[in-house]
Amino acid sequence: MQVGHKPYQVILITLLSFLSVLILIQPVQAKSKQKLPKWVSDDCSKREGSYYFVGYGEGQNSATASRNALISSRQNALTCLFGGTITSNISIKENNTELAFDSVTDLELDYSYVNWAGWQQVSERNFALNERRTKLYIQYKWSADSITAEKDRLDKMAAKIAETKAQAQEIRVQRSVIKQQEKQLETLDVQARQLAQIKSASDKAVARLAQINQNRKAKKESIVSVISNLYCGITVDELSQIFREPDRMAAPNTAKYISNLQVSWMDYVVVIPASYVYGRLNIESYEFTLTYLRQNYRAVRRAIGDWSIKSIKADKGLTRRGYDLCK
Repeated sequence: MQVGHKPYQVILITLLSFLSVLILIQPVQAKSKQKLPKWVSDDCSKREGSYYFVGYGEGQNSATASRNALISSRQNALTCLFGGTITSNISIKENNTELAFDSVTDLELDYSYVNWAGWQQVSERNFALNERRTKLYIQYKWSADSITAEKDRLDKMAAKIAETKAQAQEIRVQRSVIKQQEKQLETLDVQARQLAQIKSASDKAVARLAQINQNRKAKKESIVSVISNLYCGITVDELSQIFREPDRMAAPNTAKYISNLQVSWMDYVVVIPASYVYGRLNIESYEFTLTYLRQNYRAVRRAIGDWSIKSIKADKGLTRRGYDLCK
């Protein structure tokens, strides 16, 4: 069964190759002479209001094989239902005693994730090819109602994004952001495996600090990549929608009244005159103080939404470095 493409596929990217590299699964029939149950070939079929998918997984133990079978089945579902164009990823959760991997689908960009509500394993559809259960076939099902609801949700997101201004420029920025996120996911996976091998608490702390610094550098590079693709006059709201909300909105606290507002993405700052802000808020200049900003933060954020960005200062504005978007 193959379902037609939807509008949201314009903004989503293929991750099937990423999953294949991560789990290194080749769900082919094992050399064992065991006879496979008939349901193993019952993949991407619909009956009784649900779609059925089969996943194959291998691993050093049963838990790893089961996890890989789950990822494989979801990969099959995306190929079957969406033509393999839905973005997914692998999350890594860590506590004081263990490191766990889990298959999820929530990227930082809220328009490119899949909600797996309604997905469940089929009872008694778990077949092992060996006694150690390190090679498994598992069948899952996904209710048709859940699939329809998810497609509708993704369609609405795609339609909303399509209405924004300067669509061609936005797509360039979105692709740049997604590419950076894929690199961050790959780095995160490598880092988690490295941490799992470090036994010394002090060595682990030093390694983690080095990774945090590496991630911060990568995050800053991703911001530079986005800024280099911006166009003259893009608004604060538009940049927030296609990239992310500002990390900080503040004003110099050396004076009683605010002279300008500084909106920051890490070390990159957009300066907005105070007159523009209190004019939009319909208040007097002497009312626009640091206390007013703290007490009315959301209202101030809404007031600057339509500000057209013409330049961005680098290094928190402490140097002359920056970007003039209108040259």
